[in-house]
Amino acid sequence: MIRDYYAPLIAESRIAAIADKWREEGRIQSCLTFNIVDFFVHTLMRRFDPRKGIVHLRLADDLYEKNPAFVSYNPPKLSIHKEIWSDAALGDPNAREIVAHEIGHLILHDQHVFSFQKASDPKLKFRQHELESIEVQAITFADNFLVPLKFVFACRSAADLSRQCEVPLEMALRRLRHLKNRSSFFEYCGESCPECANFTLVRSGTCLKCDTCGSTTGCS
Repeated sequence: MIRDYYAPLIAESRIAAIADKWREEGRIQSCLTFNIVDFFVHTLMRRFDPRKGIVHLRLADDLYEKNPAFVSYNPPKLSIHKEIWSDAALGDPNAREIVAHEIGHLILHDQHVFSFQKASDPKLKFRQHELESIEVQAITFADNFLVPLKFVFACRSAADLSRQCEVPLEMALRRLRHLKNRSSFFEYCGESCPECANFTLVRSGTCLKCDTCGSTTGCS
């Protein structure tokens, strides 16, 4: 998580879809919190892309505080400090974010990203979009994996979102800012749609109308 590299652009919607797919693979699509260590061992390691190879895990006590986890490739491997791994299993928000970030690297990237120049290289080509950064891509994956947008609608404060999803407050704030910038989030009433189950009901006169499927409810 210290060095940054360039990679082919992946649209944010595509990263979100990939994160949702892996939540479904782990059968965690209907709950906010889950044991990310169990997911890594019992889902990711067993269902990982066979073209990339078998995922390896190295628990170590010799990693630096500023870089407690990193991913290497060929074969794909997560190296992570033992305490971070243990904390993640216990639901520590910061540790969960670290593991989710590295999972993003494993799923989205391979050894070919290292053919790009480092971000610190003064000769680096001009970056057209921030999502050409593997670090931004991994952050985007972790955000969508731990805090899917469909769950954010149920929370009205960053503190509530942080607590319910067991993520750092900074991540919760980032998710709320993201919604505020892209939708009429603060107009939603916080109830789920009886038709599609999304938390996108907005008041329309005496009715509630769903921004997602268009159905109405509660009319009198």
